[in-house]
Amino acid sequence: MEKLFDKIKEFLSSKKGSFREELPMDLPELQLAGDPDHNRATMTVHSLEELKDTYNILNEYRGDKIVLIKLGKDMRKNTFAMKKAIDSFKLTCGTRNGRVAGLDDRWLILLPNGISIEN
Repeated sequence: MEKLFDKIKEFLSSKKGSFREELPMDLPELQLAGDPDHNRATMTVHSLEELKDTYNILNEYRGDKIVLIKLGKDMRKNTFAMKKAIDSFKLTCGTRNGRVAGLDDRWLILLPNGISIEN
């Protein structure tokens, strides 16, 4: 699992690609709990620059996708907006039995039910 996050972090730290395109690498298949016919997980990457970006991010998450979020510089400076966005992520993830995890001070990840991160 660490290699997966290392690959993702390497891609995101490079200047290639935009946040809306798919990751151009082979990711290991994630094993999900439940029906074996649905044992694939899709990951999307978004940038949270303003509070209104929260709506689009949550729509992606509601589609049972893993959402990796980069917090923009302005969002990190505006603690009120960042706290409100994180609270809405926690509320939505909580109602869907998912999790919110911070990868570092600039990255968040929203995980649907059945996928977990071991510390």
